[in-house]
Amino acid sequence: MTRPGKKQQKRKPHKQAASRRRSKQTQITVSDWLPSTEVLRLAFVLAFLLLLIVAFLQGYGWMMRPGTLPIRQVSVSGDFNYLQPEVLQKKLATEVSGGFFSLDLEQLQGKLEALPWVHRVALRRDWPDRLHVYFKEQVPIAQWGETFLLNRYGEVFEPGSKEVHPTELPQIIGEPGREKALIEDFIRYDRMLNDVDLTLTMLREDARQDQHLLLANGMKLVLGRKGRVKRLARFARIFTQTLSSVSPQIDALDLRYSNGFSVRWHEPDPAEQSGDKDHV
Repeated sequence: MTRPGKKQQKRKPHKQAASRRRSKQTQITVSDWLPSTEVLRLAFVLAFLLLLIVAFLQGYGWMMRPGTLPIRQVSVSGDFNYLQPEVLQKKLATEVSGGFFSLDLEQLQGKLEALPWVHRVALRRDWPDRLHVYFKEQVPIAQWGETFLLNRYGEVFEPGSKEVHPTELPQIIGEPGREKALIEDFIRYDRMLNDVDLTLTMLREDARQDQHLLLANGMKLVLGRKGRVKRLARFARIFTQTLSSVSPQIDALDLRYSNGFSVRWHEPDPAEQSGDKDHV
């Protein structure tokens, strides 16, 4: 006959083992399902960056609206000889549109620099609603052809209205594409002639690049194609020594000789009446 106490003692260990197995199985499942600390940290950083990007895009869209901080004051400055500030103000009133951030300065600069007599334009925003525009005028150094002008950089520009076309400018004549080289030659020749109290008024170069000069006193100089600076320096040296006293009688000088130059005199000089040129 089985005792009740012994049956209870045999069943008790069986229940405890089963309970331990269930507990162990539950702990393994929960540990595998939960993300690690590194994954949580990465997810938090990504979410924060996403919020920053969304906030930036919304803020940028608000700033680039034309109605956000509109430009209310435009100031103009520069050294004006041919440009008129009031005309520039009217032009800016029609071109400046948009807000402090949305205004396209590069596009506005291009439009302003396309105006006659404008060489360069600098623009600066002043918080919160001001725009400052500085104009640098073209400085003409010579006339190019009938309607165009040249600045000291050899750049051709059109003055526009005839009313503001400068007068008494020296003239440079040459083939297209030779503007920069000719303006450099003109400046060099003019300095050399100024040293002997002569003024250059015209530089003409033909298709073969033969150069001819016209001085303010009416004297003509033929430089040719080669060794032009050397030839002009020789002329300047001899002019101060022998020719300055008779310069009103000289019509033209051909400087293309290796050891000197020929002189053509004005009438009624005897040398002109004889039909011959003097060689110096």
